[in-house]
Amino acid sequence: AAARRKRSNCGREPEFDEEIEEQIVEAFDANETQTYREAAETLGMAKSTLHNYMNKFMDYRCLTDTTRPLPTADNLEARLEQSQDIIDHDGPYTDEFHQDEKYFIINSCRRKRKVRKSDTQRSRKKRKAKSRSHQTNVMFTGCVGVGPDGEPIKLHHEWVSKDKTALRSSKNHKRGDVYKVSATMNKADFLQLLRAIGSAIRTKYVSLGLPGRRVKLQIDSAGGHGMARSQKNFDDAAKFMLSDYNILLVKQPPNSPMFNVLDLVVWQGLQLEIDKMNHEDRNDEAKLVAETKRAFQDLPDVKILRAFEMRRDVANEALRTKGWCDGEGKGGGGAHRVHADPAYAALRARLGIPTDPW
Repeated sequence: AAARRKRSNCGREPEFDEEIEEQIVEAFDANETQTYREAAETLGMAKSTLHNYMNKFMDYRCLTDTTRPLPTADNLEARLEQSQDIIDHDGPYTDEFHQDEKYFIINSCRRKRKVRKSDTQRSRKKRKAKSRSHQTNVMFTGCVGVGPDGEPIKLHHEWVSKDKTALRSSKNHKRGDVYKVSATMNKADFLQLLRAIGSAIRTKYVSLGLPGRRVKLQIDSAGGHGMARSQKNFDDAAKFMLSDYNILLVKQPPNSPMFNVLDLVVWQGLQLEIDKMNHEDRNDEAKLVAETKRAFQDLPDVKILRAFEMRRDVANEALRTKGWCDGEGKGGGGAHRVHADPAYAALRARLGIPTDPW
């Protein structure tokens, strides 16, 4: 038999041009992110076609199932302003905390039900069948930072959940039982979270003998908790955080997760631990919550110091690229500086951090 020849590339060339590029750019609002599916519906094209255009011709990057839009001129200016503040600071950072959210997706199946085994009407033969699986976003919020002498502090970690009452008995709950289920973060929840973090910071500083020390708390610009969509919401939150807890609330530049130490290191460390779980436990909400809490508590403190130094690399790159920061500070050596910079000598000795690079 004749040997089969490898098929060459076939099919028509992508019909990408400047007009399509302009339509895609306009479809993405610079103040928020959206999925490929939402953008494809807006543009009236197939999701796979949009994905191909944006990755092959426009160099868009994907964060899980979300596309990061191009930064606006205001975003670039905000990045430059914060980068300059970061670079102007000498030595280890002190009295600064960062807050952020992270969610994991679990796949679960709704309760089993019985269906007719035969299509014949009035058939009594039954078989067990499962309904369609569905996904649940299990969200967590965390807050880490550095204290008055530069010591890393893991201040707060919480599963974002709400109470639910069982309407009927099941294998997990009896009718009338109240239990926790995953929830999302809205404005009211976020303001309550800020007060909890503010109280935790003040309690920590009282224990350190510095009850009146002012600290900085950085939050992200996510739209879900209302801080991005309204400057008044942020101003009101900043006002009560300063008056009630002596905390200076700052907001990181929009669409700039590389300026948050949790996005740089902490969430990645938790993700590595979660990836070690077997498939069944990974999709069990209770076990996922327990493992995430354990991973947060066991996260080495030195990783927080590395994250702050990596953020300095982000700031240097942003100033060099006029705010674009495409490399997100990678390769700048920030993770090594904690172990080598003379400014960290006293802190290394106090915390018992080895002097070798890792």
